[in-house]
Amino acid sequence: MVRSLGTAVLPMVEPAEAGLDATRLERIYQLIEEQIADRRYPGAQKAIARRGKLVAFRTFGRARIEPDETPASDRTLWLLYSQTKIVLAATIRTLVDDGRLSFADRVADLVPGFDRHRKGGVTVFHLLSHQAGFPNATVRSPGATRPRASRSATCPTAATTTPGTTAASTTSATSSTPPSSTRDLMIRANC
Repeated sequence: MVRSLGTAVLPMVEPAEAGLDATRLERIYQLIEEQIADRRYPGAQKAIARRGKLVAFRTFGRARIEPDETPASDRTLWLLYSQTKIVLAATIRTLVDDGRLSFADRVADLVPGFDRHRKGGVTVFHLLSHQAGFPNATVRSPGATRPRASRSATCPTAATTTPGTTAASTTSATSSTPPSSTRDLMIRANC
């Protein structure tokens, strides 16, 4: 079986064929369903791939609860916000370990146009530690699915503080210390 979601196509295999225990996957599904029933979150989607094969793919709950409830489907697009940050940080760490990237690299050298509006000095480290200088930035949604649109939505954002001087998420500037999850990752990674 081949499962197609947008442009990505992976052959679907049974968990055992990929060396995974189907009963453990069912336990994950059960936990998700229990947490949705407990109203911890309205819906979820899990995809697990191993060695280029899709082992599991399941959608749960609701995609939207307001103004009207909408059931989640395999085609639901989810707002992930900062949930992808740890995956991105681990990916960046791998690139650093492979010598293909440095925490000190300027983002403007990697993303054309990023240096506009006082962001020329922003480094990869600044972005990972919420010290890039634009704590209240609002990135327009079209960039979520298209790289060029993402750049055109992000590059015009102006830095409002000097990069490296203030740590903040997109909602508030609070201190000069990186958020604990990023800081802990960098400590463990000997950054």
